[in-house]
Amino acid sequence: MESAMEYFRESAATEDPTAMYDYGIVLLRGQGTKKDEEKGLEQIKRAAEKKNPQALNALGWYALAKQKNYKLAAEYFKESHIMGNADASYHLGHMYFSGIFPGQEANVDKAYEFFVWAALKEQLEAGVMVAYQNIRGTSTLPINETLATEWARFIAEKNPSLGYMLRKGLHAFRNKDEQLAMFYYMMAAEAGIEVGTFNVAWLCEENKKGFVSFIARECQWRNYNLSTLREFHFVDKYALLKMGDYNWYGCGGKQDLNKATQFYMGAATKGSPHGIFSLAQMVEEGVQLKECDLKKLGLPLEVGKSNISLIFELYNRCKESHNTDAYIPCSIALWKVQMLYVWKHYHLWMKVSSLFGLTLVTAGLVYNLIKSYQQIDSVSTV
Repeated sequence: MESAMEYFRESAATEDPTAMYDYGIVLLRGQGTKKDEEKGLEQIKRAAEKKNPQALNALGWYALAKQKNYKLAAEYFKESHIMGNADASYHLGHMYFSGIFPGQEANVDKAYEFFVWAALKEQLEAGVMVAYQNIRGTSTLPINETLATEWARFIAEKNPSLGYMLRKGLHAFRNKDEQLAMFYYMMAAEAGIEVGTFNVAWLCEENKKGFVSFIARECQWRNYNLSTLREFHFVDKYALLKMGDYNWYGCGGKQDLNKATQFYMGAATKGSPHGIFSLAQMVEEGVQLKECDLKKLGLPLEVGKSNISLIFELYNRCKESHNTDAYIPCSIALWKVQMLYVWKHYHLWMKVSSLFGLTLVTAGLVYNLIKSYQQIDSVSTV
């Protein structure tokens, strides 16, 4: 601890404002050394003179909490806020909310502006106040339960206890203790954490040791479905694919083509060739994609006027994706559709020549794949 204090002292001696602020906070709080508020404030003031925003905020807090000098506190907080310090923005919001800002009555709407600004920079206390004000509403801010819930959830997910549960679950899984991993992930899932929900679903799907055999299917589909209810950027594309399958194949006892399309569409827009492949299969079965769906996929609207053109385009997109595992199944599906189209619409000589051409292409593809695997094996052997 003494060596750490020596480091702080030496760093502060270099006149670096951040180092002076850190050393001042250590002295002010008495962390690892004797508490010395006078020397601590001296270091923080020196850092503030060099326009360190954290130091300015710290002086504002000291004036607010210790000296009850609201005018001085407001000046420090405003200067720090202008420099982008989220804590200072929260403190200004607090002063307006509590009615202690100099020369101003309580102004919850003005406070809300500062709380939102700070919360967007992930200042947790400000996030709590944003949630609070949205659930209560003000004279100009209507009640918004959805936004309040989203902010409350965002703040709750910053709780280190949730991260601790996920870490314990990961360690248990790595130690091949799936039951213990399931326990921790279920705890995280019950707290509403998408990662926990997804992992529970995946463990139920794998069911390696059979400990969830009696509820495997229900557990799997329920938790995959729950994991897709988050904001779209949080949702894993594998969960979208599984729920697409669930609705496409009618695993719940009833097929829902619209839901299946939307789930596969979501996976496709996240870059999943499997999602594109499944959409192509649906179109083959006669499902129509809407114009908005084509736009989401970045496809020209002209392609959607003909089912066969759309199928060709989807399988081509699937084949040309960055996922090398998708190349063979997507290529085979494309060739199958092309073959059926030629067989149905062209004369015999065209059918035979197309079949011959496709055979040559297939043989060439297989040959190239064999050569590639041989090269990989030779490199790994060396």
